Amino acid sequence: MRFSQRISPPNIRKLQVRGAGGKLRTVFDLRYRVYFTDGTSHRAHTTHKSNAEALGEYTAASAAVARNEYGVTLTRKEKNALAVFTLADAAEEYQRRTAVSQAPTTHDCERLQIVQLLKGFGADTPIADITAEDVRRYIAKRKDKPTAVRHEIGVLGRIFKVCHEMGIVGEKSPVAGIKLPRKPTPEIYYLSADEASAVMHTAESLAKSAPLNLRTYDAMIYPYCVLSIYTGARPCELARMRWYDIDFNNGIVTIRAVKTEQSRVMAWAPAAVYALQWWRQWLKDSERDAKRTAKRGERIADRVDARRRVEQLKAIKSSGLALPCFESPGEKPDLKKALNRVFIAAIGRKERAYIFRHTFATLAVLNGAPANIAQRLLGHSTLAMTTRYTRIKNTPEVAVIEAISQKLGQNWDKNLKSQTNKKARSISESEM
Repeated sequence: MRFSQRISPPNIRKLQVRGAGGKLRTVFDLRYRVYFTDGTSHRAHTTHKSNAEALGEYTAASAAVARNEYGVTLTRKEKNALAVFTLADAAEEYQRRTAVSQAPTTHDCERLQIVQLLKGFGADTPIADITAEDVRRYIAKRKDKPTAVRHEIGVLGRIFKVCHEMGIVGEKSPVAGIKLPRKPTPEIYYLSADEASAVMHTAESLAKSAPLNLRTYDAMIYPYCVLSIYTGARPCELARMRWYDIDFNNGIVTIRAVKTEQSRVMAWAPAAVYALQWWRQWLKDSERDAKRTAKRGERIADRVDARRRVEQLKAIKSSGLALPCFESPGEKPDLKKALNRVFIAAIGRKERAYIFRHTFATLAVLNGAPANIAQRLLGHSTLAMTTRYTRIKNTPEVAVIEAISQKLGQNWDKNLKSQTNKKARSISESEM
């Protein structure tokens, strides 16, 4: 059994030929080739009176190829084989057709989804016997995995489309009109005020007891946690934050948005300013210690390690990143390990870094942030993303930051703010 697979582009040439009476006339010579599934091909060569007539024939041939009707002659045995064309046969033909056009990863995923379809419907089931009721029963059996079912039914619909092109099934697919299950909206997890305060205090104690080296993220985890909670920035936005984005004098930070392409300027609490000042001083102390060890280290290994640390610190300084990734090539980043150590010590369980953003958003709306201000603080592109957290009230933007600061146990008083700004001016005068 063979079916037309593809057709080559048309080759139309305008020629002058002499007729029977010796008179010249213009004709259009059309040539193209049709390739079949069994590896053979057919070369078509016709002559037409006009270019439109030649294009018309080529269009008709292309439509016949798309319907697998070009030059198809079926024997009685082949017609009987079409009547028992099984789901396994249809899946094999679908994978053969998409093997070249699909990415390898997509092709492998669809192969696993086809395995599930063959288990659910039966590999020997004739493709023409599968009805919409069968599809609904399959969905009901796998209702506990809605995302997987949506992908599997999508593959089944594409298999039926291929079978329709081959003339095995009708135009209407049993998948059409079937209501697919949707994955329920995930519950938003966030830290309570006490848990957030415990995480920050644990991160601070871990950072201040960390050695002056860059082997772990124990030192950087303190400003990372504080900034994440007080700004609600995404982890990717914190990774791109630079020192010139931070205004210590005015107590504001510019967050370069990654998703929405719109940067946002935020006020922040003195605790966040203090954490960044401490981190900046820690980098200076670490560089000073590394240079001293590189010159006066007792062991050769210590001096070599210190020189490597000096090079890393120089690279961090030249990059201008406030919270850099200082892993050596080939090493596995252990920021997640440092976060897990903090979470386990503070609240007794592991959490993702994104929970800081959920905590900021939830505390903001619970403390009276209006919809438009909460949207600007979080950098959401639509208001629907913001309203997932809870109902919102009206409060000025700076008051939202103050409320979060007070909720987390940090006093927003003018004396602390003035002291922090004064210390920030003295530090910002000396360039890092």
